[in-house]
Amino acid sequence: MVESIIIDEDRSISVPSSNQVIDDTLAPISEFKEVNRYGKVVFDYPKVGATLYEYIDSSYSVPFLEFGRGAAKEYLDSIIGTLSQTVYELIRDDLLDVDTLSEKTRWSRINANAKCLYLKRRYKLTKKGTVIDLTRENKIVYEPDLRYDYIISTHILNRHLGYQGIHKRLKAIYSNLSRDYIKMVLDFCSHCNPDKVIPNLEKTVHMNIYEKYLPLERVQLDIFEPFENEKIQNRYSHIIYIRDYRSRFVWIYPLKNTKFKTLASEIGMLLLDLPRIPIYIDTTTIERRDMLAICKRIAEKYEISLGIGTIEPSSFYSIGLSRLKCLLNENKDKCLKDWNMCLKLGSYYYNKKSITTARGVPSELFLDEMECSATTFESKRTEIINSLPIQNSYKTSTNKGLVYAQDEILTTSKNKSSNMENGDDTFLEYDDTFIEGSTNFE
Repeated sequence: MVESIIIDEDRSISVPSSNQVIDDTLAPISEFKEVNRYGKVVFDYPKVGATLYEYIDSSYSVPFLEFGRGAAKEYLDSIIGTLSQTVYELIRDDLLDVDTLSEKTRWSRINANAKCLYLKRRYKLTKKGTVIDLTRENKIVYEPDLRYDYIISTHILNRHLGYQGIHKRLKAIYSNLSRDYIKMVLDFCSHCNPDKVIPNLEKTVHMNIYEKYLPLERVQLDIFEPFENEKIQNRYSHIIYIRDYRSRFVWIYPLKNTKFKTLASEIGMLLLDLPRIPIYIDTTTIERRDMLAICKRIAEKYEISLGIGTIEPSSFYSIGLSRLKCLLNENKDKCLKDWNMCLKLGSYYYNKKSITTARGVPSELFLDEMECSATTFESKRTEIINSLPIQNSYKTSTNKGLVYAQDEILTTSKNKSSNMENGDDTFLEYDDTFIEGSTNFE
């Protein structure tokens, strides 16, 4: 029997969140239809485990579809880290251990030990016998060898809907049905591709564009208001956000107000609390002249060197902030009552998520990559400072400490907050209007 559920047209299906307790009764969704409030079907889901032959007729080219099945499997097998059918079955049948993994795969027993630990941390078997991915919001892992049939069937049931529409629905439920894979599979539909043109089967390689940086060499530091006109624990109106470029690891700290003296004190404490003081600090929400004044205050007081980076046009800055803000707002009631819940449901959760563009989990990447020596790190800082034009260095009033910038910062401005070295109670102007809520971690 086909079930129906009523939804708003623009609303996606609700799925378990890693912020919640894992539901051990979770099972794949059976065949059903999404209908809107007027009873109109807006999306049709095929049966889980169904083959495409249950949905095609004689007008389809079976040889082309079967060729696509083989090509899709070859494509997935070429991607390092993809969960294979063999390993999936070990997890599903609760047989995963070092011995079975070594026996069923190409890994030696030594390598299988580390791989087994990783798989057990990432995947969990529910009481219903469903495999879920803990790094993908506890979403269901669709059986690898059946994905091709499921996508083609979904495509046919929904009147040959395009890959973006299918991905939008399926990504809310399943962890291993990527947009690139869905797009490639749909190219083997003989109705949509009557000339049977074989698509490009080269895999998409996601690059970490900041891989050249050392951990903490460059960080993003911004302030934002998580809940408009509402304070966390009736005390904290804003949050300071720091993100490492290399690993995407995030730190957040509560902020009572945006006065200059408060920001200088709190940012100074946060920077000194990091394993290493960053070589460059980038900011999108704080005006650069204000950032210069803050850094000069910190550098002078603690006799350290601080660098201010140059922001380049990129969605990198807003994406991280929007994800975090959305996570906090999804748990607004809990977060408003307790700052520690902001940490747990915000930065802690974020740092445990796999991020495609970083090619890993932030917490694991940060710990693994911090092995570079402090000597190497400081040598790079010295090299960068020595290579800068003299006008890019700003000494403090006591000549203790140094602030340097990637490019020159004009220190004269009509902006009332541009020269705040003595304006401790001046409220700093900032702009976080570009932050939009989104928890897409792809």
